[in-house]
Amino acid sequence: MGKLKGYMVKKAITPSAEMLEEYAKRGTSDFVRAYEDTYVTTMLLDNEDTKFVLSTIEMGSFPGQKRLAERIEDTYGVPRGNIWFAATHNHQTLMAYEGGEGPSDKNDDSMNVDYIDFVHGIVMDSLKEASDKLQPIRLGYGQGESWINVSRECPSFAGTLQNANFAGPSDKTLSLLKLTDENGNPKGIFANYAMHNNVLFGYRMNGEFRESGGDLSGRICAFVEQGLPGDCPVGWGIAAAGDQNPVHMGFNFICEHDGAGGYKMNKFDLELATARRLIDKMASEQGQDILRIQETVTEGMEEAQIRSAEIGVDVKGRQSYRSLGLRGLKYGEAVEKKESTPIHFNCRLTTIGDIAFVGINCEAVSRLGRLIKERLPWKKVIFIEMAYGHVGYVPDSETEKFNGFSTMATMVYDTEEMERKVLGAFDELVKKLV
Repeated sequence: MGKLKGYMVKKAITPSAEMLEEYAKRGTSDFVRAYEDTYVTTMLLDNEDTKFVLSTIEMGSFPGQKRLAERIEDTYGVPRGNIWFAATHNHQTLMAYEGGEGPSDKNDDSMNVDYIDFVHGIVMDSLKEASDKLQPIRLGYGQGESWINVSRECPSFAGTLQNANFAGPSDKTLSLLKLTDENGNPKGIFANYAMHNNVLFGYRMNGEFRESGGDLSGRICAFVEQGLPGDCPVGWGIAAAGDQNPVHMGFNFICEHDGAGGYKMNKFDLELATARRLIDKMASEQGQDILRIQETVTEGMEEAQIRSAEIGVDVKGRQSYRSLGLRGLKYGEAVEKKESTPIHFNCRLTTIGDIAFVGINCEAVSRLGRLIKERLPWKKVIFIEMAYGHVGYVPDSETEKFNGFSTMATMVYDTEEMERKVLGAFDELVKKLV
């Protein structure tokens, strides 16, 4: 183990007008133009014994992870276990995925693979630049809180709504990595937070706003970059946020009387201009949180051992309630489950000194993320969702009772079995790396 060297590169992956036109003809995109650039931010570390890569993308998930990891390992000698891909879970840009890595209900399909090739080329270019510009760095970690997320599992007389539930479980932890050069100048920041990135999603779905961009996290990164000296790239990655929305959404739901003695669920959208200003408001709030936290990171590791391990576990699967046409379930309402193919979980762990990177191939709800982090002896944690695959939403046994979006979409038959096996897998990973 020698001195740490590192570098972070941020490059645009904005789809061109020609790309969007072609994808619209194919029926694989509903965007007509980009209202702002989208990016992939890539960090390379080298401790003389081994290397580590963290790349985060402003898309729904990082597409083609397994294929890109093989390419990175072949080209730069980075072990697969040390290669991490994160995403902002941005809903306001192209969807692209390969068979086995896409949304759980389309797990064998592929979409916009040529855009994936385009993105992979930019990541490889970023790694080439980072490799050429490696410099001695200190790797620091900062942690605080940010209050722009909220549970979106909101019980009502009309069933559980996707609305703000301020009494629901919600992890406010905001974690960040900071690269600093020998003179103390910031050279890169990666922020990690549990929140969907979907403020504008409703306007895309109703056809009102068909322009791609970075949504909330893109504006957060831009705010932070403007507040830092020099040219310091900032990336953002989603943590355990399967049941977490921004506190302000463009689309909202309401429980109303149905005129027949019962209740019904209705949806309404804010004015688009109002939603975009709310993005600016939340971006300013978390942007300031990040800037305050990074100021406290005045020290960092100049040397660090890098170790990785992963374990796979299978749990009983079921058909999702959504696929069965169920709607409007209420809190605690029992539903007969229909068994389906088993679900495979890939549990990953990497430690760089006293910093732990935790990964799982699903959209874990807040409470499940907390249960996993509580098993770890490390207090400095980066949590990465949708790592090397995407088996869909996964609620824990308590969140499942809400019968909200995560419960309606999950394909896990027995959440208690899932907890035992997934938490047991992380217990074993800890034993491997302690």
